[in-house]
Amino acid sequence: MPDRTPEDHPTYGVNLPDSTIRDIAALVSPDRTLERIQQLGRGESFNNRIYFLTFERACDDTGVECLDDLSTLDHVLKVSGRFWGIEKVQNEVSCLLLLEEYCPNVPAPRVIAYSEQGDTIRLLPRSSGNGYPESVRDLVHPPLMESSTKRPWILMSRCHGTTLDLSQMQGHEKHDTLQQLARYMSQWRSCVPDVQHYGNLLLPDRPDLASRAALKTFPDLPSPTVAGLLDCTLNPSATPSTRLEYQMLRLENQLAQLEATGTLAPSRAELVPLVRRFIHDIVPRLRLFKLLPQTPCFTHNDFAPRNILISRCGAGNAPVVTGIVDFEFAGFFPAEEEFTNLAQVETDWPVEAVEMLFRELEDRGVATPLHGLDGDAWEEVRTLYLVTLNIAPWWLVQGEVAGEGLVQELRAAAEKVREGIGRLTSTVETPSII
Repeated sequence: MPDRTPEDHPTYGVNLPDSTIRDIAALVSPDRTLERIQQLGRGESFNNRIYFLTFERACDDTGVECLDDLSTLDHVLKVSGRFWGIEKVQNEVSCLLLLEEYCPNVPAPRVIAYSEQGDTIRLLPRSSGNGYPESVRDLVHPPLMESSTKRPWILMSRCHGTTLDLSQMQGHEKHDTLQQLARYMSQWRSCVPDVQHYGNLLLPDRPDLASRAALKTFPDLPSPTVAGLLDCTLNPSATPSTRLEYQMLRLENQLAQLEATGTLAPSRAELVPLVRRFIHDIVPRLRLFKLLPQTPCFTHNDFAPRNILISRCGAGNAPVVTGIVDFEFAGFFPAEEEFTNLAQVETDWPVEAVEMLFRELEDRGVATPLHGLDGDAWEEVRTLYLVTLNIAPWWLVQGEVAGEGLVQELRAAAEKVREGIGRLTSTVETPSII
């Protein structure tokens, strides 16, 4: 069957044949029978090719079905798109292990195995007692090495449920669901240990990371280290250790994208000098760097309804959050970054839902834009987010818009950059650079 994925999408040409998937399943779960392989519909996952693996249910010696062991669950095979290397898999594996260790109640997938190059498999055998991973075992299988598609992948447990749709819920159901989400978010914000750097996570195979303080997960498992940003094309000499360094890297990366991406060329003459002056003269003087927390915070970074699964398995058929997925871009970022994403994606989250979630977080001691965060500093955060995003909008960088639509999008993005820089310039009481 021909690949109908658009040629500019990350998953174009990324497919694993059923025979390869069955080889992986046989190596990882040799005592179980793989009954069905189902690919997630095209267009439903942008950065990865997703396969659902259904296994024959295991039974104990009495013939009773075993449902309380991770090895009996259905699995998800997540194959990275072609624009991503091993770093994205290492980051998601690291984040899921951190959640399992420090926030075991969060209904996130559990890592079963992963591959950084598509050939060697790193299996995480689990204890028969508590189910926790207890080691890493490398497996090499020749047929996998001969595969025409060698992509990094993760095999994880499947979180069942349907995608969250608040519009289909009654008022009390919305409140209960957002209450559950606030509980889980507050757990990972408070229970995952603090770090001293901003960014995503790598597993410590690089010599230059050997001296960096690492996060502990489980005994005998690699300890991940904060190192770099997945969505940053620049290669900084050091991982940001201050909030200002982090924000400067974000801006410099967007500026580099603006200068290098052909579709953005019409905006360069105006925006490049404007953004350069903004970075040099205004950003270091913004109040947010003095008024807001400076310690990086564990952040999902794509906390959207599409990544939340609900099952009606509570009392009286009440909705229960049974899955929070897609931690591939999670990491340690400014404490407000999760809120910035929530507040800016109006099409994903209704405004009233965001406010309700904030109130639930406040009840759990989390400072939010509604209460606890300095109002002026929060407005600076939101505005700086919009400026940074629109210097080189990712959907234009990836070529998703063309023709007159591209012209209009470029104009709109440039206007948001101008307006945002103007507002931020006025807050530091300096002559306008517009």
